[in-house]
Amino acid sequence: MKTPTDPDLKGLAVVAGKSTRRKRGETDLIAEANLTCSMPHTHSAGNGAETLASIERALYRLADGTYGSCVVCGADISVTRLDQNPAVETCASCDPPPAFKAH
Repeated sequence: MKTPTDPDLKGLAVVAGKSTRRKRGETDLIAEANLTCSMPHTHSAGNGAETLASIERALYRLADGTYGSCVVCGADISVTRLDQNPAVETCASCDPPPAFKAH
């Protein structure tokens, strides 16, 4: 697995900075991406890869103006939910119960 480098993150941050639609949590998302990538020892290999993938997906949504909208139904994701997890992809209504989530 390739470990992201500072230039990789800067490239994503540049893409993220071009977004025309801004939502609260954008700065937190980029900070979380930097923290996650600079401290790979804090996650197991599988969990770290998934965390990085979810952050990258969130940065792409930020770049295309859909960050903060549920990927399932399109509704706005609450600020509280985004504060808890800036890379969250779904609103509370579309989030499956824990028993049904893939492990």
